[in-house]
Amino acid sequence: MNWLGDKVNELIKDYNSILDIGCGNGVTFIPLKENVCYVGIEANPQRIVSFKKELHKNKISEDNKFFLIHNFSDGNILFVKDSFDCVVLLDVIEHLSKENAEMLLKNIEVVAKKMVIIFTPLFFLEQESINDLSFDKKYDTHKCGFDSKEFEDKGYVVELFDGDKSHKREHKAILAVKRK
Repeated sequence: MNWLGDKVNELIKDYNSILDIGCGNGVTFIPLKENVCYVGIEANPQRIVSFKKELHKNKISEDNKFFLIHNFSDGNILFVKDSFDCVVLLDVIEHLSKENAEMLLKNIEVVAKKMVIIFTPLFFLEQESINDLSFDKKYDTHKCGFDSKEFEDKGYVVELFDGDKSHKREHKAILAVKRK
């Protein structure tokens, strides 16, 4: 886990159910609270296998942790109103078209009972496939970007972060949090 995972775990520490859309391979964020009901959704089944390995490596129980393979790139998700205390999207919405990203944002606000956490690059950041777990490059390619005002206008509290050099250049990122 990294600094972002630590930050998210601090934000969710009082919540008992988490939906993590685009959960990836578990390197960025793993819920550390043992009794939390965690549901991770990922389009790439290889990343779920890696996530489970990361759980074992960190000696974190798989109890109450569930994974679904689902392509949510059309902005639709599988849950009803107030299904989870918190919905997390870390480095996800930039991989969708702007229209589908906006639809996903609307849908997660319905599913989240108490909080939504989003992390995404500030503005558009060009990116193609970045790692060997890519079973289909379309899931790694960035298709849209956001600025902080777009989230603030939707009622999110925004924090800007200096990025890392994982994309071969420094970039800023947005952490947007909405408490309901």
